[in-house]
Amino acid sequence: MQSRLVLRGPRLRLRPWRYDDIDAAVAWSNDFVSLRFADADRRDEPYRPYTAAEIEMVYRAASTTGWVFIAMLGNRRAGEFILSLGGPHPGTARIDLLVAPAFRGRGLAREGIAICAGFAFNVLEVSALYAYVTQGNTASEALHRSLGYRRRPDEDKQPFVLTNTPPARTRLRKLLT
Repeated sequence: MQSRLVLRGPRLRLRPWRYDDIDAAVAWSNDFVSLRFADADRRDEPYRPYTAAEIEMVYRAASTTGWVFIAMLGNRRAGEFILSLGGPHPGTARIDLLVAPAFRGRGLAREGIAICAGFAFNVLEVSALYAYVTQGNTASEALHRSLGYRRRPDEDKQPFVLTNTPPARTRLRKLLT
């Protein structure tokens, strides 16, 4: 779903990916922390770096069922947020994210998730937003819990789920004002 949609928060602007974003995304994806926690099913032992062709394939595939946003902080790329329709249940969506190493610890993941969740709930009217967090990624687990996500141990891969409810939408709105 290649789009021209741009989402905005207090600090971040989420714009559609472009081909010239690939090199930056390869660098983010090959960061040690990213390799350790992201995409656990794909990782080889020892870790095999992502290539530009793989990142482009991921972006193109994800764009057919949702949006791949590049987070912009001013004029600097700060990470990626992938919002995919067709979550594990009808009427749900999934979010994946990666904050560039130089921008971690600034609350940008929280803001980017809130922007995407607000769009998913208020515009797309999805019933729930899923996030698959690798067990042991305590920073990501804490982030998702702070946004109101709850882990679903009864579902495959034990995802974190944020349900589209008035309290969830209110919490998201407060984060973006």
